[in-house]
Amino acid sequence: MEKKFWQRNTILKTLSILVAIVMWLYVTGQANPTAEIVVNVPLETRSLASDMVIEDKPATVTVRLEGKKQVIEAVSSRDIRALVDLRGVNLGGNLLSVEVLTPQNVDLVSVEPKQAEVTVDEISDRQMPVTVSFTGRPSPEYVTLEPVLTPSQALVTGPRNVLEHIERAYVTIDLERVGTNITENLPIKVEDSSGNTLMEWVRVIPQTVEVFVPVVEDKPNQTMLVKPTLTGELAEGFAIKRIVTEPEMVKVYGNLSVLLPQQYLETTPVDISDAEGNIQQQVQLDLPPGVTPSVFTPIHVFVEIGLEEEQEQEKEKITQ
Repeated sequence: MEKKFWQRNTILKTLSILVAIVMWLYVTGQANPTAEIVVNVPLETRSLASDMVIEDKPATVTVRLEGKKQVIEAVSSRDIRALVDLRGVNLGGNLLSVEVLTPQNVDLVSVEPKQAEVTVDEISDRQMPVTVSFTGRPSPEYVTLEPVLTPSQALVTGPRNVLEHIERAYVTIDLERVGTNITENLPIKVEDSSGNTLMEWVRVIPQTVEVFVPVVEDKPNQTMLVKPTLTGELAEGFAIKRIVTEPEMVKVYGNLSVLLPQQYLETTPVDISDAEGNIQQQVQLDLPPGVTPSVFTPIHVFVEIGLEEEQEQEKEKITQ
């Protein structure tokens, strides 16, 4: 009898405990129910080879999460990471699984898209001349001459497909109502043949160039031959075969009366003393006061030197 009483009592106690647990779970669930949120998360990449670059990929993915309401309500997009692993990808399009990392006590319900298409291209570079694009006009009594850029070339690095469509690398300078020379450090821009800027896809080295734009009074001008000034005597037995200048002709502005009698422009001296071989040198124009050149870059002079006997033989061939 007593044994049956204790058995019945144990069953009642067990049932009471189970009822208490169920009631606790019910009350807890009512106080902090399960909830869901949908978050747009930036799509990150990892493990991309150093000689490759991402040409295109989805900016974000949509993530659905589940968890207790108090936990879920505190979650933001900064707490979630969406990743694609680019290890071993091929050039062109790649369909890759999206991995989602969630905070503790938060479950992933879904991610859209489950797979992301990532287009990969190889990194290449292209050496390009930098040009100047002008806006505005100088004051009426002034004109601008050929700009001088330092450096005059830029190295553009980026996806090969983007580099193939580059039309120009350039700087922009405003001439509105200027009346004096302009010297500025300007950022280099890159665009395609349709005028679309490509700066978000490429890296330019250097990022800026120094631009010097000569601005002179709009005076009479004339294009004249450049004649290098040579000093000294060649080594014995040698003779000058030819002289080449680059540029050969230069336009000058100003008081032309002092130049017209000679019809050519002289340079600073090129010393040929005791020379037995060719000479290459950069010189400047030697201009009288009141005369301004249209170019401010150095004049390249090449003097070809050979034996006097060779020169005589060449003359004989010409006369025959």
